[in-house]
Amino acid sequence: MRALTGGYMTVPILEDLPAVMGIVLGGELGEDVDVVRFEIPEDEPIVLGKSFAIKRTLLALDTAFIDGHLSVNLNGGIGLNVSGGFGFSTRAISTGDPLNGIFLIDNGGLEVSLGASVSAEVNGRFSVLSGLAEVQFRGAGSFSAVGGIDLFDESPVLVGAGGGDGRLFFDEIATISGTAMARSVGWSSRMRKPATSMGRAAS
Repeated sequence: MRALTGGYMTVPILEDLPAVMGIVLGGELGEDVDVVRFEIPEDEPIVLGKSFAIKRTLLALDTAFIDGHLSVNLNGGIGLNVSGGFGFSTRAISTGDPLNGIFLIDNGGLEVSLGASVSAEVNGRFSVLSGLAEVQFRGAGSFSAVGGIDLFDESPVLVGAGGGDGRLFFDEIATISGTAMARSVGWSSRMRKPATSMGRAAS
């Protein structure tokens, strides 16, 4: 299976005979075992990107008194890195809910990242009276940025509830989302002040 999928897909349960027998015979399952995993290694991500290189002459002079040029070089690129993956575990059997067996793989870094970089260089040279006086200059600068998505299987919300094993199950995502929502609502209610009314009694 690994060879057919470029090394990305594995079937770990085939290496766990007691788990296979437990499923076939309908017996008790011990620890949850991954049935299938599709995983892109963090150190060998799938990379999609595009680079560019631009060179332009902004000014060119060639007169009897002065000659020279001013040019600019631009280089850069944008790239998308994808790692991590997904899988299915016997947790679906032990919990009685097929959806609880589906998980995303948390590899410890950014599972999806988008990066961009741009560098610029300006070069100039001018001379007067065929080299009687000459000036040259060069300036350069660069910019880069990276952003992405990082799964958080180590969330404190999941401590003691299966977190930290590199797998983020769908019900764990719901738990994290529900806790974040509850905290948001609690914070909002604490910030809300009671309404007051002011009036004057009729005489």
